[in-house]
Amino acid sequence: MLGLISPCPEKGGRAFYSQSHAPAGTTILCKEKPIAIALTDTTRIDKASTLVLLAVAAIRTSFENAEVADQLDSLCTPSSGAYFPPQQQTHLRHQAAIVWNILTQDTIISITEENCYHVLLQLSCNAFVLSNGAMTPIGLAVYHITSSINHSCNPNCRQIFSNHEVSIVSDREIHMNEEITIAYEDISKPCWFRRYNLYQKYYFLCLCSRCSHGDGDVNDGYRCITAECSLENRCSTVLSSLCNTTPCDYENTAHNIATITNTNT
Repeated sequence: MLGLISPCPEKGGRAFYSQSHAPAGTTILCKEKPIAIALTDTTRIDKASTLVLLAVAAIRTSFENAEVADQLDSLCTPSSGAYFPPQQQTHLRHQAAIVWNILTQDTIISITEENCYHVLLQLSCNAFVLSNGAMTPIGLAVYHITSSINHSCNPNCRQIFSNHEVSIVSDREIHMNEEITIAYEDISKPCWFRRYNLYQKYYFLCLCSRCSHGDGDVNDGYRCITAECSLENRCSTVLSSLCNTTPCDYENTAHNIATITNTNT
């Protein structure tokens, strides 16, 4: 491993920093095994129910292994402020009750429903979707180091999964003490799309250089074909207030993204 996890107050949590100079193509982290994993045998992953299974697996493993318990506890949680939707908190509360009911059947595990909720908070924004060779989602996994690596829409590394293990490889030259970043979202999409999806999935507003200052992508000039859609304008105006209005269905599917029109034409 060529990096070190350190506190990152400006991002409200931790970050992973390079401990040495690394040219492009360097393996920064090799085949990290998951803290916990939950697989599904369905062709379409149900993230909500799989998250419950992942929480059960993580809590059981942490009771058996003190090191895993420390690693799980070190994971960041979503902000308790405006960036964490109240409806999502309510949904996770219901999931926490399910997790607690499952775990209380195990006499060696003593845990409160509030503890289950805290674990679900951590997993909801730190778990990775696992895929098979056909790129079909097959489950969720959480990692000690990889789950601590922050997102950037201009990342210097990429994650490579193999048999549930993950490696981090540099895409460009990385300097000593430079933060290691990866992409949580498809960075070929326009700014408003990336920010909206990151907020919906991970509960934070991306403030990377591309999103904060504009990346000059031609896609940033696109808008939804529905004039009333709250995402019709460019990202700098749309997401400054975290989308106070409800976006239409157009930005939710690949078909609708393909039918957007350019505001400059």
